[in-house]
Amino acid sequence: MRQYLILADFLSGFKAREYSIYDQTGQHLQYRIESRYHILQTIELIAYPRKNVTGKLQAHINPFEYEADFEVYDDRKQKWSKGSIKQHWQIFGSNFTIKWNDHLLLMETKSLTSTTNIFDTENKYNLLARFQLRRKPFTWISKHDMEIYSNAIPDAVYLL
Repeated sequence: MRQYLILADFLSGFKAREYSIYDQTGQHLQYRIESRYHILQTIELIAYPRKNVTGKLQAHINPFEYEADFEVYDDRKQKWSKGSIKQHWQIFGSNFTIKWNDHLLLMETKSLTSTTNIFDTENKYNLLARFQLRRKPFTWISKHDMEIYSNAIPDAVYLL
């Protein structure tokens, strides 16, 4: 299992929110999610300390649901692989499907919770990763914990 601490930047102006992703101790920067000024969400995932771009995401115009295409550099295959994410409308909670490299994942947040689970839909809904908001009163910085339980998919897919 790998664990990350994800901190939202306090201010990012008119851009999409930016994040710093640390190891579980919160001491060593592992990744940055950086956004660009654009009408739609455009972000890059940058791996540290070498500052290599390991993921890119570009949102699409859809007035009803979130949709985006992304690319992730797969170190094992030494190539970029494309994927997509799509929100499915529901009254309670949120639900997204992620397609990447012949994998179909379900990202689900139940209503009234701060936990998002990512499941492998093709493998008995095996839990691959969990993302949880840390509840801290009177703090301005959003903190999340990410736990990744599988090596089948690069971490960048979950982090984007």
